[in-house]
Amino acid sequence: RAEMSSLRVVADHVTEATTIDACVRAGDLARARATLRNATSGSRQTALSAVGVEGYTALLNGLASQGELRSAIDLFREMLRDGVEPNEITCTALIAGFATHGRAQDALRLFRSMESIESVHFTPSVTAYNALITALCRPRPLASAGPAERAPTSGDQGSLDARDETDASRQQQRIAAQRDHSERVRDAIALIGEMKRRGIAPNVYTINGLLVGLTSAEPPRLREAAAMFDEMRARPRAGHQGPSRSALGWGLRPDRFTYTIMISSWGRAGDFARAHSAFSALLADTACGGADTPA
Repeated sequence: RAEMSSLRVVADHVTEATTIDACVRAGDLARARATLRNATSGSRQTALSAVGVEGYTALLNGLASQGELRSAIDLFREMLRDGVEPNEITCTALIAGFATHGRAQDALRLFRSMESIESVHFTPSVTAYNALITALCRPRPLASAGPAERAPTSGDQGSLDARDETDASRQQQRIAAQRDHSERVRDAIALIGEMKRRGIAPNVYTINGLLVGLTSAEPPRLREAAAMFDEMRARPRAGHQGPSRSALGWGLRPDRFTYTIMISSWGRAGDFARAHSAFSALLADTACGGADTPA
């Protein structure tokens, strides 16, 4: 950029967008912001021509991925105000930012609102759906119980009462967390149904996200997860090439993470026979780097 300035070469929107993207990739969000501000310091009409939707999207993606969600939302609103129409990549980056940073319900609300804004060219993609489904199905840790206290003695009635209250509070938190997780998994399953109605084919990442939700439920919904896993592993019928189309209706096959989810889940449940069987299947699955063993 310094050389361009010395030669009096005027940067166009491609140069500005590339510079912003380079700053974001280097983790220098402050310089990325400054580059965008310097490029768009003129009239509203120059915002699109000076940086383009690509420059805004690069900065928004950086802000969202780093958890600066308020700044990302403000930049999105600025785009709308200045006539820079967000595209599918812009919208997906914002949705994924909220989803990745534990704001699954806010991400879902954003998803719905973007579909209704005329100036936003957002066509839901498998990437956006995957971000939502993964976030909804991710288990949330219970709130910390605080530092350990000394064990109360039989004569310390106040401490015994306090411990009972703490235990009751933890139990209430656990029940609330179970209910919340169940509702979020239900929403994720509904999103997969919505994808199918729209003709958007889920991929293995979609199913892996749902498997995490099912296996991390309390109690784990292992029967449902196992049925999905077994169907994905089903061999093609005679005369058919590739994975069975009956595999969840999309012809999907498990990847390493699919196997890992199920091996870990069966291990935690004490079903070591199924865990060992899945591990052996992983070693034999050529698609996952194993040495194929005929069924």
